[in-house]
Amino acid sequence: VALVDLSVIAENFPAGAEVDLNALKAKGLVMPTAKYLKICKSDPRYQLREPYTVLANQFTMEALMAITQVEGGDAQTYTKK
Repeated sequence: VALVDLSVIAENFPAGAEVDLNALKAKGLVMPTAKYLKICKSDPRYQLREPYTVLANQFTMEALMAITQVEGGDAQTYTKK
């Protein structure tokens, strides 16, 4: 399981990017053997300022709300195959 904080996405991807497990692997942000992606938001004060389309197996409620509250932001859940 790769657990990724929203701040990592914002620091490593341009606004409007589509971020999924493969994109995170390509940047070396998660282990290459990871097969499951969970997105979290660890700092309650952190505000996502740019929109992203994030595809993951699971989101914390805080992360889901942060992504979708930004205009143009989208969070999509997919199942592990």
